[in-house]
Amino acid sequence: TDLEVINAGDEYELEGTYCREVYNSKTTLGFPHVGDIAELKEHPVYVNLKLEAYLSAPIFVNEELYGTLNFTSLTPRHHGFSQHEHDLISMMAISIGNFIHLQIKEESLKNANLRMKELIGYVSHDLRGPLGSINGLCKVALTHAMSEEKKKQIFDSIHQESERSLELVNTILDQAALGTGKIDLRKEYFAATDFIQKALKTFSVLIEEKELNVKISIPTGLELYADSPRLSQAVNNLLVNAFKYAKKGSEVSVAFTEKEDHIRCTISNLKDDRESTADKSIYRSIGYGLDIVQDILQLHDAKLRLDEDSDDRYTVSFDLPIEAKNV
Repeated sequence: TDLEVINAGDEYELEGTYCREVYNSKTTLGFPHVGDIAELKEHPVYVNLKLEAYLSAPIFVNEELYGTLNFTSLTPRHHGFSQHEHDLISMMAISIGNFIHLQIKEESLKNANLRMKELIGYVSHDLRGPLGSINGLCKVALTHAMSEEKKKQIFDSIHQESERSLELVNTILDQAALGTGKIDLRKEYFAATDFIQKALKTFSVLIEEKELNVKISIPTGLELYADSPRLSQAVNNLLVNAFKYAKKGSEVSVAFTEKEDHIRCTISNLKDDRESTADKSIYRSIGYGLDIVQDILQLHDAKLRLDEDSDDRYTVSFDLPIEAKNV
C-alpha cells in the first residue's frame, strides 16, 4: 500500500478495525464514505487513520471464517461501490480461501506421508528385534538338550519378546485406525478413582522397580464422561512415560480437578536424564505413543499440554469437557 499509516506486518485489535463489521456480518461490505456514516464516524480507524473508503469480503476456509480481504483509501468513493466491484472482491476472497484450503490439505498429506514413513521405520527396526529373538530362542529350545530351569528361562524370554511384539502391533493398528478417523466413541459415565486405580495396577511392577511414590488426588465421587477403553489407552501412554522417565525413588502425581466446564487431568513427575532401566521391558514404547494420545484426546474434544519447569518437573495435562448428565 502507498498509505504511510499502514505498514506490512502491522497488527491491530479486531475491535479497532473496520474488519470487525465483516467478521460480525460474515458478508461483503462496502463503506464508500465513512465520514458520512454516523455509526462509524467515531470508529477508531476513522478517528486515528482517517480511512474514508473501505471494501471488504470475508475469507472462508473449509466453511470457517479465516480472515478478510479488503481495500481501503484515504479518498472517499463518492459514487459508491458497484455490484460488479462487490462480486469481484467476493470472488477474489473465495479464490484465496480455496488456495489456503488446498495448502492445508497438501500439508496434511505431507504429514501423513511422513508419519507413514516413520511408521514403516518403526516396524522395520522395532518389530524385527523381538521377532528375531523369538526365532532364535525357539531354535535353541528345539535343538539343545537342557534342564527344566533353562527351558523355563527361555520360555520366559520368548513370552517377554512376544509381549513386546504384540504391543508394537497393537500400537501400529491403533495409530492406523485413529489416523483414518475410523473410530466411533462409546461414551459413558465411570468413576475417576476406579479408572486410575485400574491403570496403576497395570504398571505395578514398573512402579516397584523404580521405587516410585504415586500420589493420587481425585475429588470423592468424581465421574468422567468418555470412551473408557480409548481414554485408558491415552492415560496409560502418559502414565508409562511418567513412570519410565521418573527419577528413581521420586514422586509421581496423578490428579483430576473439576473446573466449571471441564475436568482437568494432570500427571507430573521428576525427570531422570539417565536412560530408563525399564526401557527394555514390555513397557517399551515405539515412539508413536504421544501421537495416539493426541488423536484420542482430539476425539474427546481435548488437547494435550506438555510443560517442564526449571526443577526438571515434567507435567502433562488435558481437559475433558463436562457434559450434562441425563436423568
